[in-house]
Amino acid sequence: MDFIRHAIGSPGVYSPNRNEFTVCAGYFLTRGIDRTIGHELGHLLGLHRFNTLTIRNTRIFSEIKKLRLDLTQRKDTNDCSPVWKSFKDNYLSQLSDFDVETFPRQKIEACLIEKALKPIDQDVLRPALGAAIARELVTDATDYYFMYYLAPKIPDYFHGDTADLFNNWYLNTSYPYKADDETRISTDENQELFFTHEYLCQDPNLTAKVRMRNAIDVAKNIELDLRYKTATLLRQFSDYVALTDRDMSEDVDEKFADLNSEKVMNLLFKKLNSDEERQSAFFYNIVTYCSVRGSSFDEKYPDLSAAQKSISSEPHSIDNIRLKQFLNYPGLRETLGCEKDFDMPECTEN
Repeated sequence: MDFIRHAIGSPGVYSPNRNEFTVCAGYFLTRGIDRTIGHELGHLLGLHRFNTLTIRNTRIFSEIKKLRLDLTQRKDTNDCSPVWKSFKDNYLSQLSDFDVETFPRQKIEACLIEKALKPIDQDVLRPALGAAIARELVTDATDYYFMYYLAPKIPDYFHGDTADLFNNWYLNTSYPYKADDETRISTDENQELFFTHEYLCQDPNLTAKVRMRNAIDVAKNIELDLRYKTATLLRQFSDYVALTDRDMSEDVDEKFADLNSEKVMNLLFKKLNSDEERQSAFFYNIVTYCSVRGSSFDEKYPDLSAAQKSISSEPHSIDNIRLKQFLNYPGLRETLGCEKDFDMPECTEN
């Protein structure tokens, strides 16, 4: 559902965990499909996918997979798992020494960074990540997620207590996917897994309130360790808001995908017979980023728009800037017969 929810309002969406992209069916009837498919294919080569593949080769990834399987395949649901005890004792030593310098396209992604980034302040980073995790846990508690993982039955609100329903989420943080489905193992979902294991390992003589609070705290601290390690390894390319909204990093994965989209459009447009056809095809693909002058927030209130953009989690550039980025690729300009009349660094691979 998270994958589908992110796609709402967008013609397409890519999942680095599942390594697949989805394009809304109706969008195939538009000429913008060239740009969209080129963009989503670009994510296959980006840092997010590279990081996902790297993590899957680490010991901690295999240990997290064991934790999921242990929950769904256990016979006695009330026992504290030795798999969980081993994980808690050793997870810090299993964190990957992933180095972003090994990413083959890190130079071109570094070129796409527009901000003058500040050095990563370690004293600020950990508390900021902790605050972000705390907000996520509040949302989970508000939506009854913790109870879904611990309650064998779900109350039937329509028929009363006599008709409780079987709970497919019970001790199953990977539902409705297979517990061993590697595409579902990501840091965004681990804290629910950690919470469920830790709750089962709490002293049964404690009250349910104390056990739940203790389990949430343990899950939060382990998740914080994992995110802190990931953020420091990805450095200026980290997509954690704790870094991006403090100008310590910039997530350029969408810009990199746009660069790939420009190359795809260039190859397709070269096959057309005239400048008029090529320019018309380009217009069809980018018309969504055009607006009557002064008709958008970005143009009517540029200072407010830039300020909001600096603290938002939207990874795409605002429309008027994104339009220039498409025309910033020299090959595409040559194919269209256009000249560059704006200042913007050109990031291309040799």
